[in-house]
Amino acid sequence: GKHYKSINLHRKALDLAKKYNYMPGIATALANIGLGYYYKKRSKKAYLYLQKAFLLYERFNIVKGRKKIEKALETLNHIK
Repeated sequence: GKHYKSINLHRKALDLAKKYNYMPGIATALANIGLGYYYKKRSKKAYLYLQKAFLLYERFNIVKGRKKIEKALETLNHIK
C-alpha cells in the first residue's frame, strides 16, 4: 500500500542523506520511515526508527516534526 511506498521512498532519502552526512535529512528520513511503520501498525519497527530519529532531533536541536515523533513514541510506549 501507500505506506510501504512511502517507507521505500524515505529509505532512498535516508541513503542520500547518509551519503552526504546531512544529519537533519537523516533524522527526518528515519522519522518518516518510523511513522510509515507506525501507521502500518508495525510497532516494533516503528519504535526503533522513531527512537533513532528522536535522538538525532535532540542532538542536533531539530524542532520541525519533533512533536509528531514524541506523540508516536508516547503511544508506542503504552503498547509495549
